[in-house]
Amino acid sequence: MAKLKNHLFFLQIILCLALASLLLYTIIERQNTIIETRLSLYKLEREVKALEEEKRRLDAQIETLKSPKRLLKLLKKPQYSHLRFPTEKNTIYIKKK
Repeated sequence: MAKLKNHLFFLQIILCLALASLLLYTIIERQNTIIETRLSLYKLEREVKALEEEKRRLDAQIETLKSPKRLLKLLKKPQYSHLRFPTEKNTIYIKKK
């Protein structure tokens, strides 16, 4: 009878250790997943900032290309000399309803 109680006691201890190990493994696995997600978010955040900076740079470049001063300078160049401002008779007006 005493041997049976000892066996049951050791079996309970082994079972408790196994369950505790499983619980600890699950907790560590969740923490690893959280850390991986945070790292990937950090990388994505850097990519977004880089893309926003590139967009600002391109917007500024577009604005300089569209500037009236630059367009008037281009008009004086020989390759654009054939371009003329539209005259009044070549202009069509559309009325809004």
